[in-house]
Amino acid sequence: MASRTALQWWQSEANVLAIRDYALLRGLLIWASGDPRDDRCLQSAVTVLPTFFPEELFHLACSVQKDVNELVHAVSQDRQFLTTVFGDLVEFDDFIGRLFRIYKEVFQDNRQTCSLGIHRTDYMVDRCSVSTDTEPCGSGANPSASEQL
Repeated sequence: MASRTALQWWQSEANVLAIRDYALLRGLLIWASGDPRDDRCLQSAVTVLPTFFPEELFHLACSVQKDVNELVHAVSQDRQFLTTVFGDLVEFDDFIGRLFRIYKEVFQDNRQTCSLGIHRTDYMVDRCSVSTDTEPCGSGANPSASEQL
């Protein structure tokens, strides 16, 4: 019997069902339609194997994080900019609309005197610009996230 890779092992039917059960039991679900009154749910995305992220890019991300946090904070305090950017979106996106209404209510008459920023910044690696020992970019053996969509 040929040996299986870790990915092939995790993709076995028994493991896929175990992962789905794990997600279900821990509430890793999202509403299928976005409406909580609709009882259909989907499993949220889960990852069971580590994702390749080069060490040098990790350190680069760490080195710019303070600047990114300061930029996010500055944008969050620029009411005119946010109103310009999100003003038209609120009509078409319910989620953005609810967030923007909360934002306007909190900052109405400058009632908010202090702020705390908890920022999540996700970084993506362009496989084609990073040298790895894996298949060459575009070979189809390991499609990038954009190719998977």
